[in-house]
Amino acid sequence: MTSTLSVSKIQGLSTAAAPTTVEIASGHKLTGAAGAMAIAGGIVNATQFTNATTFASTSTNDDIFDETITPKLSGSKFLILFECKLSRTTNNSLYLQLGIDNVYTLYGRDGTNPSATCSWYLESYGSSHLSNASYQAYIGNYLYSHTGSDTWNLKIRTKSQGGTAYLNYAYSYDDGARGRPISTCTVLEIAQ
Repeated sequence: MTSTLSVSKIQGLSTAAAPTTVEIASGHKLTGAAGAMAIAGGIVNATQFTNATTFASTSTNDDIFDETITPKLSGSKFLILFECKLSRTTNNSLYLQLGIDNVYTLYGRDGTNPSATCSWYLESYGSSHLSNASYQAYIGNYLYSHTGSDTWNLKIRTKSQGGTAYLNYAYSYDDGARGRPISTCTVLEIAQ
């Protein structure tokens, strides 16, 4: 037998020992559809994307992640956390950019050349093992305020000065001795 209780407000009984508390009996729980019980500041959805592919590219921009996000609630904030593993040829800079709906000006002091991560530049010297036998973790985060409940697009891409960028491996050594990493992007939807 199923029944429906319709109320506009729930509050503790004024004569109870703790009148501002509504208690759920031990062993019982409240449930609902996704987002039905959202508390401001609470996480209503967590999604992690992974990229285990490898590439070697001489392009200025290559997408590492290109994801469509569907909000559970209207007006949420989204905490975007990412860590991408790349190596590159010497004597050229590389950093990553974060784009939301193809807008890449979220970072940057003056709205130009926005960088969502540190920039790595490795000079050629000696055996160049710092560049060709290792990869770097490009780590970034951003708190995005979304209006409405429409889907939106998230992209994380390379911004290369030149040379060749390599995703998920040390470019001269894709082997067990250096590890075979993956790149990740986690998106947490936060109710407002």
